[in-house]
Formats: sequence, C-alpha cells, structure tokens
Amino acid sequence: MAAQMSNFQLLVTLTQAKESAWMGLTGRISEAMLELTVPDWRMRSVYVCGPNGFMQHVRETLEGMGFPMEQYQEESFGGAPVLRMTKQSVAEPLEKTVTGNDPVAVAIAFKDSNHQVSTDGSLSILEVAEQEGIAIRSACRMGACGACKVKTCGTKVRYEVTPAALSENDRADGHILACVAYPIEAVEVHI
Repeated sequence: MAAQMSNFQLLVTLTQAKESAWMGLTGRISEAMLELTVPDWRMRSVYVCGPNGFMQHVRETLEGMGFPMEQYQEESFGGAPVLRMTKQSVAEPLEKTVTGNDPVAVAIAFKDSNHQVSTDGSLSILEVAEQEGIAIRSACRMGACGACKVKTCGTKVRYEVTPAALSENDRADGHILACVAYPIEAVEVHI
C-alpha cells in the first residue's frame, strides 16, 4: 500500500505481546497512542476494517476524542454479517444453546490456567478471558472462523449471533466459540 500511496504509513501494535523481544507499540488504540504516533490525527481521514469489536472500539475512541466523524469510514471484516438469533429462532439441534439478553451472575473456570472469575454474563467468554489476561486464540471475533473454539463440560451458553464455524459434532462434543458465547451458568473452559 505504501508503494501506491506516498502518505501511507503502517504502524503495528500488539494487544498481547507474548514475547519480550517485541519492541513496538502494545495495547489497544487509544488517545495517547494516537497523539504519540499521529499527532495530526484531527486532520486525517480514518478508514477502519476489522472485527466488529475492533471497529466499535476505534469509533468510540475517536468520538470521545472529538474526531470529526465525517472523516471516518469503516468496512466490515470478513463475509456477510451473521444473522442475529432470537428466542423464537433457536433450532432444536442447538439444544445446548439458548438466547436471551438478561445478565446473570456466573462463574467461569479457565481450567488450564487454574483461574476462576465471576461475571454477569454481559461479556463473551473470550472478552472475559482477555480481561483476565488469559490467552484464547481468536481472529474474526464474530463466530465465522472457528479460531476461538474451546471445550466446555456440557455447559449451556447463549449466542447473540449464529456460531457459523461450529458444527453439530463440535456442539455435541462440548465445544463453543468463545468470541460469541456468553455464559448463562457456571462454565469450565479448557483451552
């Protein structure tokens, strides 16, 4: 892209730098990061493409900083959006899947790290893991790629989107997609 656009500059930041050898930026895009790396950010156009959670974070950060949003454009990551499910649209084969929006207090036990946390069910299992510093592989963050597939012990979860990358066999074996699975009862997660 830099060869085609003389004003293009690529900056890489890792949200979870695993190796101490990484000397670049770390963390999510923030006001401080933008001030440091792009001091004239208010005069720029911003084009964002990525998972919905990433785009929402960037959009909210820029709005909070008073960025002129008429200079902001975004494009969805991946294929067609995954359809939202309602209580009436849950198919019988998804008997271990329920939907709903009422938060409940539940415990998530990340067995491989001997870590247990209590949550209200408003965050996905992946988001809870990230807040606790527990690494679960992920990519699309919308249930389309399957990178975040983890094993549970027959736990019921709710999905706000159809988990496209989860087969019936996966479900039967107790697998969930952590990026779009929300706990509704105590969960044991094996990464």
